[in-house]
Amino acid sequence: MRAARAGAGAEVTGLDIAPRLLEQARSRSSDVDWVEGDAQALPFPDGAFDVVSSSFGLIFAPDQELAAQEVARVCRGRLGLTVWRPNEGPHAVYAAFSGEQPAWPSPDDWGREERLQELLGDAFELELEERVWWLEGDSLEEVWELMSNGAPSARALLDSLEPDRAAAFRAAMFEYWSQFETPEGVREPRRYLLVLR
Repeated sequence: MRAARAGAGAEVTGLDIAPRLLEQARSRSSDVDWVEGDAQALPFPDGAFDVVSSSFGLIFAPDQELAAQEVARVCRGRLGLTVWRPNEGPHAVYAAFSGEQPAWPSPDDWGREERLQELLGDAFELELEERVWWLEGDSLEEVWELMSNGAPSARALLDSLEPDRAAAFRAAMFEYWSQFETPEGVREPRRYLLVLR
């Protein structure tokens, strides 16, 4: 939506695999062509876009190699991605409640330079900038509300848990976030890479 608002005659396409999220997006902007699709099989021709970007989205595709190939295939110009750095803190809590480990690699793998080179280095000459995003809230409860409603991985995990386990997960996240409490509220640093071409 930011790209569409920037003007300059850009034709902007947004893609997501989740119909519910696309409904929300369509209700917020008609300036974007919203398409339902899978990052591992993009429904676009080769070289379809001057610019391809993903903000912590592409990293959740189960087949990392296929998703990277698809991005390279449709991008004829610039690339911009944000990818989380490996973060043992909250992810260790998630793992403790998720039961079986997923059959695909961790989304955090995208945040390792050597893995990024394996995935995209043949197609693009990458520029990497390390940055920090701050998860902030006035209270532990506010941070929980933000993450449990706004972070797809947290929402999916919560939806999979029985009520007692969901309550225990909430308590474990509160305990984790308590180390980042300040007099002004909660402030947790989360490192990420800005990946540019």
